[in-house]
Amino acid sequence: QGQVIRNPMAYGHSWFVKSYTVVPDGDAELNALGALNPRDTAVVQQDFAASLQGFTIQADSTAKIDLSAYHPDKMEYTYTAATEQLAVFPEQYYPPSKGWKCYLNGQPYNDFIKADYMLRALRVPAGKDMKLEMRFEPTSWKTGGMIALIASLLTIGLFAAGLFFVFKSGGLQDSNPL
Repeated sequence: QGQVIRNPMAYGHSWFVKSYTVVPDGDAELNALGALNPRDTAVVQQDFAASLQGFTIQADSTAKIDLSAYHPDKMEYTYTAATEQLAVFPEQYYPPSKGWKCYLNGQPYNDFIKADYMLRALRVPAGKDMKLEMRFEPTSWKTGGMIALIASLLTIGLFAAGLFFVFKSGGLQDSNPL
């Protein structure tokens, strides 16, 4: 009837969880999802939990995180939190070697960890109006760009050399006078 109905179960572009659980492997992680309330708790495999060692989330009811700009290869978030938090992003997790990098206030920051079987999560420090960026910067893209630049410069150089030799030898001569 032309009315928008809000989904009360939607979590948004990102959220801070109140706790996390470390499990030994992917099977245990997948099994834990059945009883999980993802708004409050994240499940992390042991292999990805190194950056969470000794970290206990202190509940902060005033903490908030918002998506401030979106492009498929660059997402910007702003957040405010009185204590260190664990943010979960409903984006597919890719290992850092595949190109996704994190920046906090313009400086390189820790890599994401995998949470809830396939999502990205990140431990973020306390702060006010902090700017968190996710950028897709694969090494293969930079390497391919450099190869394309070198190939283009060589092509232009060979074309210029060919023109030089043609005009140095007297220019183009018509061998078929009509």
